[in-house]
Amino acid sequence: MKQKSAALSALRYAGVYVSYEIGSGFSTGQEIKQFFTAYGGWGVAGALAAMALLAWLGATLLAAGYDLREKNGRVSLYRFYMGEYWGVLFQWATLFILFSTLVVMLSGAGAVLGEYYGLPTRAGSVLMAALVFATFALGLRRLLDIMSFIGPATILITLSVGVGTLLQNGAGLAGGLQTAQTLGMPRAAPWWWLSAVLYASFPMVGGLHFFGAVGGTVGSRRQAVLGGALGGFLLMTTAMILNLAMLSLAGETAFLAVPNLYMAHRLSPQLGRLFSALIFCEVYSTAAPLLWTVANGIRPEKKGRGGFFAVGCVLLLLALFCGQLPFEVLVGSIYPYTGYLGLVILICVAGKRIKERIAPHNAILQLKDKRFRAPGRRDKTWAGIGRANARPARLSAPTRRRHE
Repeated sequence: MKQKSAALSALRYAGVYVSYEIGSGFSTGQEIKQFFTAYGGWGVAGALAAMALLAWLGATLLAAGYDLREKNGRVSLYRFYMGEYWGVLFQWATLFILFSTLVVMLSGAGAVLGEYYGLPTRAGSVLMAALVFATFALGLRRLLDIMSFIGPATILITLSVGVGTLLQNGAGLAGGLQTAQTLGMPRAAPWWWLSAVLYASFPMVGGLHFFGAVGGTVGSRRQAVLGGALGGFLLMTTAMILNLAMLSLAGETAFLAVPNLYMAHRLSPQLGRLFSALIFCEVYSTAAPLLWTVANGIRPEKKGRGGFFAVGCVLLLLALFCGQLPFEVLVGSIYPYTGYLGLVILICVAGKRIKERIAPHNAILQLKDKRFRAPGRRDKTWAGIGRANARPARLSAPTRRRHE
């Protein structure tokens, strides 16, 4: 019974991970197109590399959030991975980046309603802002409950669109793999491998804020690791299938703002309407935690709901104003540079993990140094090892007689 409960909990946090990562860029297909489809066959290799990185990052960040809660009752992953000075600096810099991403989410909501229903883009942005505000008022726990439901539902419906498109247009896949690079689609980076690394790095910007807090709510470290790894795998499996589907229709989807919605409508008008609502939910599932994360970074919720609530209101109104810029322009200008910032954080996380792995080996090497083997002394830094290896000092004969 306990194993079943642990598995369900891991699946719940995998759903939270997927919901957080799937925003307007993913759900519309715009970021998949720019980060993978534009590179043709090499984009498939990039998607596989990003899958491995995101699974590892999900497990690492959730587990780190859990570990820090267990050790000192608070979560500060920026300082944990980047040190006191740089950690604080990056913590504030990323809040600005996260706010910019919130702007992209609101603009993406307007693009969906505008492209499919012909409504003014501002109408979609305002509706999304209202939903985000309502969820923001409920707090973190209720937000996690909503996200854990949206994530798995999103994966299932999005996979059905991708698989259906591949079954219907599989013959065009070979041509798309060869010609996608020549169509002039916008690219996130000059090379496919850098694009893959940037795609995995992008979540790091907000991930240390949000997943640190989420990891502090997990019941066990095992659940944190399984939930994060499973979330990364499910996310990129879906991205891979969508990438292949767009490649099979490369000539038709190359310059669409919402290629996923086009593919869904191509399969069935009813599915297109359902998918437009799903995209809206996906954008919401990222925009809501983004607003909570930025507001909590400026004015922590635990210090008082009044100030936290006021900061969130101001941020949302400002994001709504900035979100009137074209969606494609925002994705192409904000996401890649956010990925570069996330790459710096990714390197710090990887360096910290490597240091933790080799620390025991360094301890053994340092114990061979004479400084750590002085007879009768216990080194304060290696306290536990010193006690285990300390030898009593050899006393001279007169000293022994006095002690006897």
